Amino acid sequence: MKPLHPLLDLAATQHGLLHVRQLDGLGWTAWERRRLSLDGVVVDLGNGVVRLVGSVDTPEQRIMLGVLGTGAHAVASHGSAAYLWGALSAIPDGPIDVLTRRDERSYRSRADCRVHRPVDWLDVGTARQANVP
Repeated sequence: MKPLHPLLDLAATQHGLLHVRQLDGLGWTAWERRRLSLDGVVVDLGNGVVRLVGSVDTPEQRIMLGVLGTGAHAVASHGSAAYLWGALSAIPDGPIDVLTRRDERSYRSRADCRVHRPVDWLDVGTARQANVP
C-alpha cells in the first residue's frame, strides 16, 4: 500500500476529512481507497467524503463535511460562515449552510445541508476561516 503521510497531511488541514477526488489527485486507485476503508483507516460519510478514524468531531468538521460533500466550488455560508468567523458562539442548529455556483456540474444535494445557489456569482467573495472555504 502507498505511504499514508500525504493523505494524513491533507486531512490534517481539512479537519480529518478528504474527498475521493483529492485521493485521486494523490494517485490513489479505487481499490486502494476501498482498502483504506476495509483496514479501518477511513469511514465513508457519503457524497465522496471520508473521515479519518479517530479524527475529532467538531463543528468545523461538520461544516467542512458540508462543503466537501456539496461540490468543488462550495463554501460555507450564512450561519455556518458566521460561526467560523466568530460572529456566533455556537453553530446554528439544523443543516449546515453551504453556497455553491448555480452552474456547478458536480453539485450534490445533502440531507445535512441547506445549499444556496445564487443566480449571480460575480459578487461572491470567498475566503478561508479555520481552513474552511
